[in-house]
Amino acid sequence: MVSIVIPTLNEEKYLPRLLKCIKEQSFTDFEVIIADANSTDSTIQIAQDFGALVVGGGIPAIGRNKGAEAAKGDILIFIDADAMFGSEFIQQILGEFSNRNLDFAIPIFNPEHPRLKYKFFLMWANSYKKMMQNSYFPDGTGQLVICKTAAFKDIGMYLDMQVAEDNNLFWRAAKSKKYKVGIVNFRFTSSTRRLEKIGLRRTFFLWSLIFWAMLFGVIRYAKVQNYFIKMYGGYKGW
Repeated sequence: MVSIVIPTLNEEKYLPRLLKCIKEQSFTDFEVIIADANSTDSTIQIAQDFGALVVGGGIPAIGRNKGAEAAKGDILIFIDADAMFGSEFIQQILGEFSNRNLDFAIPIFNPEHPRLKYKFFLMWANSYKKMMQNSYFPDGTGQLVICKTAAFKDIGMYLDMQVAEDNNLFWRAAKSKKYKVGIVNFRFTSSTRRLEKIGLRRTFFLWSLIFWAMLFGVIRYAKVQNYFIKMYGGYKGW
């Protein structure tokens, strides 16, 4: 079984669209777990109507961990509520994940976007994912992550971080040399709502700062985390 974990906070606009994508999958051996951080809109009702298990959440890292603790599957797929994908997507990523014996992986972005600047940004992001996948510093962008449950728990799950918890997980996995980290070459559609909120220039600037903060080991300091959250303008949709 595969456990799909979705952290939420007031995602009534996006969650129905994602749950529709999940319902239409050719792969059917899965459970859906919503880790909700006290939504005040109809998010929880939408999840319950779908038949998902709802557990308490928190910041995305904590929500994903709580979802994983409740999961029954030996594979975890963490998905942000604003993601979308085709009906064969889960079957496809599971196939490549298994064939390559990966432990942690991310898919690539669908670069098709009506605005040219976002199209080029997503193409650049895909190139970066591919370039870094075999290094000690692989991209672990958290919009959609697939991993083996045992490996995820063995490595200590997500750390209690507000920013870069996703890349931190992948860096720890790569540096441990116990786990195989990579990308699966199938596309999903990620929302550009954060890019639209803070702009591409600030995004590039922040990602560069975050990389160096991680490299020098200061990313976990509370003041550093709070600085990046402030620069981001808060959580994506939170």
